[in-house]
Amino acid sequence: MKKHVSASNLCEKEYVQLSNDDLRIIHELQLQMAVEVRRICEKYGIRYTLCGGSLIGAVRHQGFIPWDDDMDIAMLAKDYERFLEIAPQELDQKFAIINYENSPEMVFVNTRVICRNTVIKNNAGARATAPHEVFIDIFPFDNMPDSKIKCFVHKAIEVIGRRIVYLKTGYPLNVSLYKRIIICLLSIFVPNERCAKKLYRWNQHRFDQNNSKSVVNLCGTYGYRKETVPRRWFSQFVPVQFEGETFSAIAEYDAWLKQVYGDYMALPPENQRVHSHFQPVEIDLTAFGGRKAEIE
Repeated sequence: MKKHVSASNLCEKEYVQLSNDDLRIIHELQLQMAVEVRRICEKYGIRYTLCGGSLIGAVRHQGFIPWDDDMDIAMLAKDYERFLEIAPQELDQKFAIINYENSPEMVFVNTRVICRNTVIKNNAGARATAPHEVFIDIFPFDNMPDSKIKCFVHKAIEVIGRRIVYLKTGYPLNVSLYKRIIICLLSIFVPNERCAKKLYRWNQHRFDQNNSKSVVNLCGTYGYRKETVPRRWFSQFVPVQFEGETFSAIAEYDAWLKQVYGDYMALPPENQRVHSHFQPVEIDLTAFGGRKAEIE
């Protein structure tokens, strides 16, 4: 049944509540995509690691965090670029690779593997021209400057560039009015969303010739400092169990997770055990035995 709400209610984050069956189907599809990414990486010698909530899930739950709704994989930039060259030809046809270079609607500057014939149109993304499918995220860890001054500039361009991308693609800017004004003024010099994304990617690639001591995920959500790790962490990997499958994780996963999350083995309060990525105004999982629901 469709739920009818006003536009003002949409701003209050009204959305289709994901049922246990919805989440089960989403998890099954995400696991299939992750297994397919693993297959390609193992076939071509591409190094990867689970990261974010997926890595916490592997360590703490040996699978999905029960209330989590996505999967995250990370690679060093060179492995990431090689994966992007190979994956479009290797992926199972029910999946696809999207990023800003092949999908102008893509808001974010990392890559997603999506499941075709699914729809999950998010509350925030519903007002932006973003793809709306079940997905997993793949993040590149890029070279970065060793100089503190250059790091400051690198970080500043990342922060400003990301928000200009959001502005140009119609994605919500969750910043103060003062910062919003600054971003709007700076965005005048960036004519369209493609230029905004090129600026962001230029900042990612600026130090490709450097063998930097550390690498950084400029597409992450936890900030420049927390998303910066020693390069050597990507030289040793260990197997981890996830929903009965074996995936790769950096050997220093404990230090990494503590840096980003603190005491990651402690369960959050019950009121914080919520879906963080999917707050949909429309879902369609009928191609995989699920339901269709929509808010109008």
